[in-house]
Amino acid sequence: MQLDGDRCPACRASRLKTSSVVASDMPAGYEIEIKECGACGFAWQWPPQRDLEASIQHAKTRYTAPQNSEYYKSDKRERVALEQVLFVESLTHRLGSLLDVGAGDGTFVKVAASRGWSAAGLDPAAPEEIIGNPSIRQTTLDNLGAEEFFDLVTLWDVIEHLDRPLDVLREAVEHVKPGGWLVVETGNFQSMDRVKAGSTWWAYAADHRWYFAPPVVEKMLTSLGLINIKCGDRVLRPGWQGNKQASAPWLGKHIKTALARPHHAAREFHGYMQEWAAKDKWPLWGGLSIFNMVGQRRL
Repeated sequence: MQLDGDRCPACRASRLKTSSVVASDMPAGYEIEIKECGACGFAWQWPPQRDLEASIQHAKTRYTAPQNSEYYKSDKRERVALEQVLFVESLTHRLGSLLDVGAGDGTFVKVAASRGWSAAGLDPAAPEEIIGNPSIRQTTLDNLGAEEFFDLVTLWDVIEHLDRPLDVLREAVEHVKPGGWLVVETGNFQSMDRVKAGSTWWAYAADHRWYFAPPVVEKMLTSLGLINIKCGDRVLRPGWQGNKQASAPWLGKHIKTALARPHHAAREFHGYMQEWAAKDKWPLWGGLSIFNMVGQRRL
């Protein structure tokens, strides 16, 4: 799987739609273009805004500079990490060894270690000051020893940044012990949240090359030989609402907006119909703005 401007990287269909959207990680109003497959609904950035080295430098800056974004604030990240750790503990039903790929500032590894996991992390953009404390390495899976295996390998909000996500997932699976688990989390392109937000969806970013949905990730994990593949039933973010099934669109909201801004009435009606179409089209995952997919390696 690689970025392509003419065919879908997931299903190879050529019926593509091009849209301009606003990049949330760039100055206000900065637009990028995305391609969306008319056959399977997969989406990706084209042309890409950054190469891999530029992405690494961007990530280093985001993790070390003072941030206004809630996502990068340490207390928020610790609460998210705890939600994630509790989720994987409900999956494995025991503590063990854990590798976090794309560990960022090491928050997930730190929280997991505090709960008794033998936890390690990899990230080429890991800040210098956290390397080795806890076990964080400033590297990628390519440099992991062939003899290193883990009960659990996680990729939280990682695959959307990668040049070749399927290749990285394949490498990750090679380090999962037989019977162990792989956990992948990313934004859900096939969500009511994305439909409602239109071109200003929070996950549109210059550094996000891919916009996944559960069927695409499930297909990827199946191709890697994993079993017991399933999609989580909630977003692992404290205070976030929603479950797998999207709630019915609220007509009153659109009517209220249309009355206040009559020249937007047609757009509001169109938005309402789009929301209903999304609810019907994605009944099993449309309510998840962020989804996690898990798979188990065969014994």
